Amino acid sequence: MARPRRPNRFVRAPEPTEIPGASLLDVGFLLLIFLMVATISQVEQGIPLVLPRPGASVVPAQGVVEVRALGGGRITMDGATITLAELGLRLRQRLEEDPGLVVLVATEAQARYRHLVDVLDELQKAHATKISLRTEGA
Repeated sequence: MARPRRPNRFVRAPEPTEIPGASLLDVGFLLLIFLMVATISQVEQGIPLVLPRPGASVVPAQGVVEVRALGGGRITMDGATITLAELGLRLRQRLEEDPGLVVLVATEAQARYRHLVDVLDELQKAHATKISLRTEGA
């Protein structure tokens, strides 16, 4: 009687000729979810402004501080030239003295928009709530 043949240990099994699709789909979905979460942009929160209606009342001269954004990046507060950091400090002091203080922000036509945004950022940091905007030299 003949002995049954033993399988040869050194013969390789044939390799699969296709890429498994299930794991490839999992990787694709994970990559898609990661990219969707990573590209969600944050909404910037600005200063809420309430625009006056036509014929609104005029603000009295007392209780008003005038901040000007001039060409060349210069900033003045009540006529004195100051830096952006000084603006924040002085405004906080004035607002502590008079919480109802109105900040009048005036800009020249030559002033860059970035400087106005920097001034408005400082007003927000100082917690100024009553702001009036004006442009000059159009």
